[in-house]
Amino acid sequence: MPDRNVYAQRMQVLQQRLHREELKLARLRTKANTARRSDARLKLRLGGLLFLMNRQNLGESDIEELVIKARAALDDADNQETHRKNGDNVLRMLEQRKSESMSDEKLEETQRRAINHQKITIGGILMKHGLDKFPGSIVLGALLKVNDSRIS
Repeated sequence: MPDRNVYAQRMQVLQQRLHREELKLARLRTKANTARRSDARLKLRLGGLLFLMNRQNLGESDIEELVIKARAALDDADNQETHRKNGDNVLRMLEQRKSESMSDEKLEETQRRAINHQKITIGGILMKHGLDKFPGSIVLGALLKVNDSRIS
């Protein structure tokens, strides 16, 4: 009989240890998922800037070229304030248009997912070149300056 008690105690200790390890693994998974979601949100916001400019249909090489030029424009600290002002003005104008139109246009779930996937992919290109270190208005201003485009 004493052997059964010893084995039962050992089994209980091992089950407790297993439970603690499972909890550790769950915490690690939660941290990884949180980091992934945060990264995806940042890429989504950055990719959204090119959607604002209606440049989402450019090929990856064209987007990469545009981003490289924008990054070079951002390296010049003297022009960052100009880029920020231009980007803020465009964002304000677009927000005003959005509030005026208030369209009831709803996308299907598959269309919304496809657009978000495209924004995240484009945002990854922007992150690769370090544009995630700058506020969105500065990045938008630099992209507009480099692209010499106006949003109509």
